[in-house]
Amino acid sequence: MLKVFYPELFAKTPHLDAARSVSARTWEFSDFLVTRLGVSDVGARFPARVTFHDGCHGLRELGIKQPPRVLLSKVRDIQLLEMKEAETCCGFGGAFAAKFPMISTAMGEGQMRLRRRNRRRIHRLQRLKLPHAHPGPPQPPGQTRQNHPPR
Repeated sequence: MLKVFYPELFAKTPHLDAARSVSARTWEFSDFLVTRLGVSDVGARFPARVTFHDGCHGLRELGIKQPPRVLLSKVRDIQLLEMKEAETCCGFGGAFAAKFPMISTAMGEGQMRLRRRNRRRIHRLQRLKLPHAHPGPPQPPGQTRQNHPPR
């Protein structure tokens, strides 16, 4: 809101210069870390499979796609799994969700169906023991993955 719409909101007011100043100094957090400060590794570790949905505002309004993924790529032990139709809007965006709750809910339900299908696909890949399936957390000494059901 501040970055993109403040100057528009105050366009025909005496506050336009101030709105432009605020807009120029406003950053999306991951973009600030990666682009402005040059930080790509925050020392994080997360031993799990995850799916990341790029927020529509970041993609469409701010043009931000890489900074969150740069940060995620440095998280140790994480397996980032891309979902099909990753750029399809989830319908959860602030004012849109408030103004159009029925549409927003339907879009969210569609995205959840995609996530469930993606999760089932991952479990099938794990059972087939394909190399790009996430191996799961490390096992204690003496135990093997075959002794445990898929997670």
